[in-house]
Amino acid sequence: MMEEDVVLELKKIANLMKRTIDQKINIKVTNTQCMILNFIYDNNNRGRVVYQKDIEDFFEIRRSSVCEILNGLEKNGLIKRCSCDSDLRIKEIKLEKEAINLVFEFREFFDSLKQKIIQNISKPELETFCLVLKKMRENLEELC
Repeated sequence: MMEEDVVLELKKIANLMKRTIDQKINIKVTNTQCMILNFIYDNNNRGRVVYQKDIEDFFEIRRSSVCEILNGLEKNGLIKRCSCDSDLRIKEIKLEKEAINLVFEFREFFDSLKQKIIQNISKPELETFCLVLKKMRENLEELC
């Protein structure tokens, strides 16, 4: 594969994943919102409080984008933002019951999608691929 094909192949994979998710998950949230709800759920289950900054850092998304995503989730009654006792400027993000139900619905699908994506790929190949992806991300981070 030529170097210029790498970006194209990554874009094609991202498009296929998005299309598959959009077709299979027929719920009122976007792919990104699904991932963020799952992130909040996982952290809450580990006894961790989640703030907007945590989402920005984990997903490497701009503050304005995260704010817009959270506004949509809050508008749909899936999250609530609660004042933090130690700093009233920041809000703890908590899942509403409906969001927890959604997390369970799409978790099963994402697990099967992940298995489909990595089928017929050996563990060493997958480890190498993940290492290469990490290096690509680090290279791009140097530009930001």
